[in-house]
Amino acid sequence: MAIALKVNVAWAEAADSHHWELYLQDQDGTPVLLDTPEGPQPIEIRGDFQIGTPQGVPLGSDIPINLAINLGPLPLQPGGRFRWVLSIDGQSEDGWTASFSTMVMPQGTPDAEG
Repeated sequence: MAIALKVNVAWAEAADSHHWELYLQDQDGTPVLLDTPEGPQPIEIRGDFQIGTPQGVPLGSDIPINLAINLGPLPLQPGGRFRWVLSIDGQSEDGWTASFSTMVMPQGTPDAEG
């Protein structure tokens, strides 16, 4: 699985350090848990960015930053509905989510028969 983010940073905030977090939730908004040696843990990804004010960008313009996150396969329930929720500096907005569904295994495939 790969996730790509494009964040527009306000000119006044470009020199500041920003912390972002992605949370995986099921269709009911419950955190998706992954079994680990330390017990079940929510699937979360975190990072920081600081971009400064690049030369040639007009004063007062938003400055875009692109983030790419590569993940290995996640053991998600087939036929489930999930969503990633983004927060930046502890704040989130309605449009900062991305929903997706997992495929149902067709009957008769080796993986479905277990």
